[in-house]
Amino acid sequence: MPHSLPQTLPHLLLTRPAGGADRLHAALEAAAGQPWPATIAPILRIAPLPLPPMRPEGLILTSLHGAEAAALLSLPPGTPTWCVGARTAQAAAGIGLAVRLVAEDAEALVLALRSDPPPHPLLHLRGRVARGDIAARLRAAGLQLRDQVAYDQLAQPLAPEGRALLAGTAPVIAPLASPRSAALLAPELRAARAPWRAAALSAAVAQALGPLPEGCVTVAGAKDLQGLVAATLRAAAAFAP
Repeated sequence: MPHSLPQTLPHLLLTRPAGGADRLHAALEAAAGQPWPATIAPILRIAPLPLPPMRPEGLILTSLHGAEAAALLSLPPGTPTWCVGARTAQAAAGIGLAVRLVAEDAEALVLALRSDPPPHPLLHLRGRVARGDIAARLRAAGLQLRDQVAYDQLAQPLAPEGRALLAGTAPVIAPLASPRSAALLAPELRAARAPWRAAALSAAVAQALGPLPEGCVTVAGAKDLQGLVAATLRAAAAFAP
């Protein structure tokens, strides 16, 4: 059993939007080698926004939702695209875009574009809530770039099933992939009766949880799905006797 997991696995509280939660759950069960009980209770809802007609010479996509928005623009095949994350890049390639870079995070993307700027303007399709100041930092470095809010990330209350899970007595693990989700879930975790641990995709996600008891947050070593899976397994192993 990977990472000396406990005989009875802690219950997963998955707060990503449904598609992302399903992918994470499948990856966790594959890594654990057994079924893993989970409650899917998204605390963010992705709401696509209408886009004006656009024909950018190049794109920056920092999320899968940005790639989904790009698909609505019917861009010419081969439009050069700079991505954050492997799934974003995979989705971009799937709609015929030419992926020039797959960066681990926004910081790596900014550094790469500063060191090797394209000769043409770029369009960043992003959510209403965004981190990293990508557009401002790249414009300050001399790149021609504009950003377009393509979707909203709407907060919603934790579903009753999620609240019931945290109010119980069985151990719970909450894998968290974004600072926003972490900040929204943090009050629920602080009030939880159940013993719990969180697995955070990055240090920024962990910091968004705010002050918590030492040792209750495990930070992923890599900022991707497999990194979050590995962090969740380590968090689960902490419940082993």
